[in-house]
Amino acid sequence: MRTLIEAKEEVIIKEIKCDFYLFRKLASMGIAPSRKIKVIARVKNGPLIVGFENSMLVISTEIASKIMVGD
Repeated sequence: MRTLIEAKEEVIIKEIKCDFYLFRKLASMGIAPSRKIKVIARVKNGPLIVGFENSMLVISTEIASKIMVGD
């Protein structure tokens, strides 16, 4: 599992290492284990823009570092 992914890379969320409240907030936005996401853009030392299904979401690097992904 890893947290660092590049732009245009498609991955599956394996685990989210955070407290219950952040997990619930992410899940309500569609970010949950087993979800396939694609990084649309990555700003150096800044947020990531991820896409899944018909949605896009901006995630801070702090939150993104808690999301473990795999191929």
